[in-house]
Amino acid sequence: MFKPSNRIKHQQGWIILEVLLCLFLLAVVLQVVERQSHRQWSSIQISEDSKKRAENDQNQEVFEHLIGENLASEDVNTLYSYPNCDLCSGEELKQWFYASQYSVSSADEGISP
Repeated sequence: MFKPSNRIKHQQGWIILEVLLCLFLLAVVLQVVERQSHRQWSSIQISEDSKKRAENDQNQEVFEHLIGENLASEDVNTLYSYPNCDLCSGEELKQWFYASQYSVSSADEGISP
């Protein structure tokens, strides 16, 4: 029967140690990549929500002008290229307004753009 010498056992111990070290380093690298990816995704999401809020505010200003509540800004139609139309009212206008709004995630409702 073949008995491994102490030298072979010693080398096997180092190989196991090297493999464990490589696995540990791989785990650290993957964790760092995951954190960076999460931060980038959060940043993109906040940016998109901010843009959607700004567009919602613009739409709201235009709709207020259309129904006659915001008569101070007379060039809203030309500013946002909405057609020149009669003042609107009623349930259809309300549905039209809400249909034009983007949904914004509630995670950062307290954050102002």
